[in-house]
Amino acid sequence: MPSLTRHGSRKQELLGIISGLINAKSLVRIVLGKKRPGNTELQKVVLVPVEIRQGYRLKAVLKYPVRDITRILTGDEAISFLTESLEVSFFNADIFSIEETLQFSPDLSLLVRSTYLHD
Repeated sequence: MPSLTRHGSRKQELLGIISGLINAKSLVRIVLGKKRPGNTELQKVVLVPVEIRQGYRLKAVLKYPVRDITRILTGDEAISFLTESLEVSFFNADIFSIEETLQFSPDLSLLVRSTYLHD
C-alpha cells in the first residue's frame, strides 16, 4: 500500500497546490475517492469552499452508505484532514479550481492536468 511518507516531495507538491488554491480562493471542489482496503464504510469525501461569518472555510462532506456527515474546516484543518485521509482512507484526489482540474494517483503523481480556456 503506497504511503504519503514514501512520496514526501509529491505530498508537499499536492499540499502546496491545495494551500495555494485555498489562499487564492480559486478552489471549486476536492473529491477524494477510490477507497483503500480496510477502510470503514466511508465511500467518498467532497470538500467545497464556503463563506460564513467566521470567514472563508471548507465544507467537508463525508459520504457513507446511509448518511452524510458535514464538517466545516479552516484551511489548515482541511490540509491536515486531507493528509490523513490520503494516508488512511483514499487513493485518489481530484482537485477542481477556477482555472484547471488536477487528478492525483495513489502514489501522488499527477495523472491529468486540464486547463480551462477563457474567451
